[in-house]
Order: sequence, then structure tokens, then C-alpha cells
Amino acid sequence: MSFVLEKHWDRLLKEIAACEVAVREIETDLRLRAMSNDASDRELALLRRLKHDLLYRCQNLREAFIALLDKSSIAAE
Repeated sequence: MSFVLEKHWDRLLKEIAACEVAVREIETDLRLRAMSNDASDRELALLRRLKHDLLYRCQNLREAFIALLDKSSIAAE
């Protein structure tokens, strides 16, 4: 892997880690709000949607970069 790709891979890993932290925070907030008497169904649905969207984004970032790396390594051979 070239220096440039390695730099961007490291950046991507940091981005994914931050995304995973955000997902855990949302899960905690979701549990707390679900136990609360004043949480609306709409608020809980929005938190669930945000969590799923972040998870989807993290997965896609990782898989897309890995796919690109595989294609570039095949092309280099």
C-alpha cells in the first residue's frame, strides 16, 4: 500500500471509530429515552433511524475502501 493510500486508510479508520462511538452514544440515549415518561415515539424513531444510518455509513465506508484496495492491488499485479 502506498504512503498516500495508507494515510487515507488511517483517516478512514479514525472516521469509522468515531462513527462507532457515536452509535454507542445513540444506543445509550435511546435506552434512557425509552425508559423516560416524556419520550415520544417520533423521537425514539428518529434516534433509531440516526443509529441505523450511521451504522450503514460506517459499513459502506469500510467496504468501499477495501474493495478499492483489492481492485488496485489486482491492477498492480
